Parts: sequence; C-alpha cells; structure tokens
Amino acid sequence: MRLLKPLLVLVLALAVLASVLGGAFAWWAHRGVTLAEPVTVAVPLRSTPLAVAKKIESAGVPLNPWLMLAWFRVSGADARLKAGVYEISNGQSPRDIALRMVRGEQAQEAVTLVEGWTFAQVRQALAQAESLKATI
Repeated sequence: MRLLKPLLVLVLALAVLASVLGGAFAWWAHRGVTLAEPVTVAVPLRSTPLAVAKKIESAGVPLNPWLMLAWFRVSGADARLKAGVYEISNGQSPRDIALRMVRGEQAQEAVTLVEGWTFAQVRQALAQAESLKATI
C-alpha cells in the first residue's frame, strides 16, 4: 500500500507532463512563422525529412529543424514529402508548410512566349527566366 501511492503520484505527474508537452507541440505546429518577405525552398529528389527541415531553416525560416522533423513524423508527412520548389510566406505554420510539401503545391513562375517568335527568341526568353535552369 505504501508503494502504491507514490507510484500513482508518479504516473499522474507523467500524464500531466505529457499533456503539457503535447499541448506545447501542437501550439508550435499551428503557430504561424514571422517572415519579412516570402522565402523559396528547393527540395531535391530523395531528400530525407531531416534534410528538408534543415533546408527550411537555412533558407531563413525561423523553425527548429528537429521540431519540424518531429512534426513530419507525427503527421505522417515524412514518407510523403515531394521534391520541388516551395514558397513559404509570413503566417504559414509548420503544419501548413508540411501539407504543401505533401500535396506538392510548388511555387510557380510565368514565362511569356509570344506567338510568332522564332525558336531563337523563345530560347532567349527561357534563358532570361531567372527561375529556370538548363538541365540538358
């Protein structure tokens, strides 16, 4: 009987601690980041979730990569992240960022090709597009 009471107190304390930590993690995952201007993050093919989280941080997004990795794992996004170029803007939460990367909602850029242009003019317009790079 003497051992039962301290054990019960310990279990209750651990339950309270787990609840507080879980609540803090959920608050963090739904809290928007503060950015002065949108940030572009390029996720290469076959990147690990930790590499993606570190890339997000190195791009200037104020997120702890280990917490972001934990969110990827908890939400199940770690196995479904898609390669691509993503734009992260002010107010997006870690949850929103992960959802965009799972859905593949990549940043898009417009290039105008005018009807009647020669092949050389089309190549010049594509070469001047800053977001495009030649891979061939």
